[in-house]
Amino acid sequence: MKVVDADILIDFSQRRKEATDFINSQPTLLLKISITTKFELFEGARNKKELRSIEEFFSHYDEISPSPESLSRSLELFKAYNLSHGIDAFDSLLAGVALMYDATLVTRNRKHYDFIPNLKLEIPY
Repeated sequence: MKVVDADILIDFSQRRKEATDFINSQPTLLLKISITTKFELFEGARNKKELRSIEEFFSHYDEISPSPESLSRSLELFKAYNLSHGIDAFDSLLAGVALMYDATLVTRNRKHYDFIPNLKLEIPY
């Protein structure tokens, strides 16, 4: 299972070739979208047309939601790495979900996550 970070999906929405090639090469059932990533993308929508486009995209993928255990783990990550590494709430939530489900986190932002022990990262481009 792979959990996709917002940066990849933003690139995909902007039709960046590397992102479209990556997303299109993956089996739909393998990729999961976290509710936290949905928040990030909806937050960046500039109008209702973009909101509808984002909703349409998400309809093709399964959502992975934080469990109480992953939320606790996310909070521990945030407390441990916010001051030392600058991890923000969304990144700590996404990392907590990936760790809890033993999923690979797909991102372009290695520096946001590479200090987290046992977190599997995939940097597709």
